[in-house]
Amino acid sequence: MTELIRVKDYQFFIAKCEACGLRFPITNNVLRENKCVHCKGQIKIVKKYSNFVSKTEVAKYPNIVLILDNIRSAWNVGSILRTCDAVGITKLYLCGISPTPDNSKVKKTSLGAEKTVEWEYCKDALTLTHELKKQGFQILAIEKTQNSVSLFNFNLEEKQKYALVLGHEVGGVDPEILVIADYHLVLPTRGVKNSLNVAVACGISLYELLKL
Repeated sequence: MTELIRVKDYQFFIAKCEACGLRFPITNNVLRENKCVHCKGQIKIVKKYSNFVSKTEVAKYPNIVLILDNIRSAWNVGSILRTCDAVGITKLYLCGISPTPDNSKVKKTSLGAEKTVEWEYCKDALTLTHELKKQGFQILAIEKTQNSVSLFNFNLEEKQKYALVLGHEVGGVDPEILVIADYHLVLPTRGVKNSLNVAVACGISLYELLKL
């Protein structure tokens, strides 16, 4: 049976604005404001509840690391940090212009994951990739190229070490990294835009590769 634990830091309330009728959740740390987030009218608490989460063992995947090659958006980096924590990534490399958790916008979306995920900043993702290859890592680049295979047809080998590379939101993975990558993996799409947000692509890729 899964053990549930109470989140002590927050109690949750459902509030309803007496002026505009907006119904929304708030936590105990903002309850004192007693104002509607939409019209600043008076609110009434209509429901109180506590949040419960499953108590799980912390698990790490020692054979896979993640490289962010010039991800420009702090929001994307923060979201990816949360995903790394959720799936148990051993280490995250932030390269080039990728913002680090020193950036307040990263912290806002990572929600503390920067404290649980080991990360390192590197100026040059290509140099890092060469170093990881020397250490026995296979390089997996998430990119659509002539040599790409569907990520959903790719399986990790149990004892092999991997470095998963995600590239710039517009320019993609550095072409020189693609040259030395062992595999180019693509997420099939059907829409007009023919692409996914990098943080979304990261989540799909990690959950599929790790078979979670």
